[in-house]
Amino acid sequence: MNERTEKKEKRARALLVLGGCLFALAVAEVTLRLAFPLPSGNFIHRPNLVRTFRPSPGVMPGVEGESEFRVNSLGIRGSEIPEGKTHRILAIGGSTTECLYLDQTEAWPALLEERLNASVSTPEVWIGNAGKTGVSTREHRLQIPILLDDIKRIDRVILLAGVNDLLLRLAVDDRYDPDFVVKPGSREFLMSRAFDMVRPATDVHRVPFFPRRFIGLSLQLFGSLLGYQEKETPMHLVEDEAGRLYIERRRFRKNRMGTRDTLPDLSTGLREFGKNLTDCIQAAKDRKVDIVLVSQPVLWSDTLTPDQEDLLWTGGVGSISGENLEYYSTSALAAGMQKYNDRMKELATKESIPFYDLAEHLPKDTTVFYDDCHFNEQGAERVADQLTEFLLAELPN
Repeated sequence: MNERTEKKEKRARALLVLGGCLFALAVAEVTLRLAFPLPSGNFIHRPNLVRTFRPSPGVMPGVEGESEFRVNSLGIRGSEIPEGKTHRILAIGGSTTECLYLDQTEAWPALLEERLNASVSTPEVWIGNAGKTGVSTREHRLQIPILLDDIKRIDRVILLAGVNDLLLRLAVDDRYDPDFVVKPGSREFLMSRAFDMVRPATDVHRVPFFPRRFIGLSLQLFGSLLGYQEKETPMHLVEDEAGRLYIERRRFRKNRMGTRDTLPDLSTGLREFGKNLTDCIQAAKDRKVDIVLVSQPVLWSDTLTPDQEDLLWTGGVGSISGENLEYYSTSALAAGMQKYNDRMKELATKESIPFYDLAEHLPKDTTVFYDDCHFNEQGAERVADQLTEFLLAELPN
């Protein structure tokens, strides 16, 4: 058999395999759509998603072992809302609320729920974790009204925010646009960041995971038969080998082109931050929902040890994290975070909104953080302890 004939036979076999897979997928698609209809709504995460993370040893100090990330039918991390009388709380924020690499029961919203239920007799407290990595108050101002409309009878919102607003302002540098949220097309872009699924479902989400996964496997098989190989994607790095991404980003910061010790003018960023928070507050008030603002704790300070400095990866100019960039010093980052926390406090006072200065009650060390701002297991415990004491005075008896 000559080489040309052999190649033709390989292609024919590949096409037969692909055709069979596509037929099976068509049957699976119909079956799954009948058995498991795609939920309609706006969801922070895909409903009923379960992921398991295995942080690389030593990369995240204070985070040990395997962690499970489980999403309920509402698209948020936590249990289903129980029947009967409950005080329903939504914890909204970025990754410091989400607690991605902490086990389901170790994230501070879950710990807070447990502590509050141990301290009050009635009503039962339920807390849903609506944190989402990378989002700022630009997205929170969309999330709060939508979630409060979609998830019935929420009594209270806890909003922990500020660090992503600061990092975004520093990253885009002189390209920062404080009026971005009102520009044409911005809502669609921000909705795509605020929610993994939006109403109506996008084309990607119209295909359930099972057939979508097998389409990918079929294409991989077809490509391998023709001599092609698929490169690893960043998503594999994050989910399958949690920690490699941190190692890379820390290397970027350590090998930075230069260090900026002086902050830019933050006045426009602080003004936008205040406006976005005002929108969040008003959305809650319009729906007769109480809202609590919580300041953002961080590891940054001007007295970090070299080992603590080595844990940092954010603060890049041009990107929140990237290679061959200038980065802001830890003293500059700490000063910037203080300005955003102060702005939140001022606004809470002006609006007569409960405010808890969490940043003032946590130490800046690795007993709390495994990097710039993310809580380790002990840190999440301390957050829950602090907020429990504060909220007990706020909850109905």
